[in-house]
Amino acid sequence: MSSKLFPYKLVKGQWFRAESFTESDIAVIVDTSREMIWFWEGSKSSARIRSNAREMLGQLKKKYIVYRFKRVMSSSPENILERLEDLREKSFTGKIPGLKLELKDFSQIFYILNVISSSLIVICSVLLMLMLFEPQTSTGVSFAHYSFKAQDFLLKINLISLLLLLSFVIYTFSSLFGHFLKKKLFSSMTLVALCIIFISLFMIRIWDNIIFFEETGNNILIRKDVMILFIFGLNALIIPGLSIGLVMGLLGLRKLSSSQEILEEDR
Repeated sequence: MSSKLFPYKLVKGQWFRAESFTESDIAVIVDTSREMIWFWEGSKSSARIRSNAREMLGQLKKKYIVYRFKRVMSSSPENILERLEDLREKSFTGKIPGLKLELKDFSQIFYILNVISSSLIVICSVLLMLMLFEPQTSTGVSFAHYSFKAQDFLLKINLISLLLLLSFVIYTFSSLFGHFLKKKLFSSMTLVALCIIFISLFMIRIWDNIIFFEETGNNILIRKDVMILFIFGLNALIIPGLSIGLVMGLLGLRKLSSSQEILEEDR
């Protein structure tokens, strides 16, 4: 159900259209589709302001005669809770010294970082798969073995490790700040993704303990079945981590975009 929601807050004894709420505010959201006025009291609002606000509700009753009044609760409609959350997010502006970013901007940054991290993981997966199709460095090697030039092989392993490490760091910061910004779903799912990436990173850093290999001169010999199992096993871990991070990032950006459209319609 589409809804037109108009927020007001009490300022010096008068109701004014609001673009943000703080925990010290008394506010209402006029819901024209349900003919309802949703009343909200900030946790830090004073008893005097609350008393004055109840008296001032009479002004709104005169303006919206047929409307009913109801307090915002956890059981309130989802779009009301989301609208309230969006308005409370915007009030975060200026709370961190030296930063003028709104809470929504922080959210957007970390959603974008999740997408970037997922892109790095895609590169890791591609690099791993390409190792199965590299030309052999020695013609005398058995068909059952891969022959890699040791220097190139280690360079690729280190590059993949670095990319996974960067992804792990990004997911860690995203999950932590998602928790601080009370984005519970985003934070918990990103935490799952970073755990998966950590396991993948650990596996590739101890590859020489997992894979049986032989060194012949400047080359490394690895049995094909072992190498294929190792790479597909890594991808089986990497791809779920990639999917979770990418989905959470894209869904977050989509939600922010939808919220911004609602704000522009209400103005």
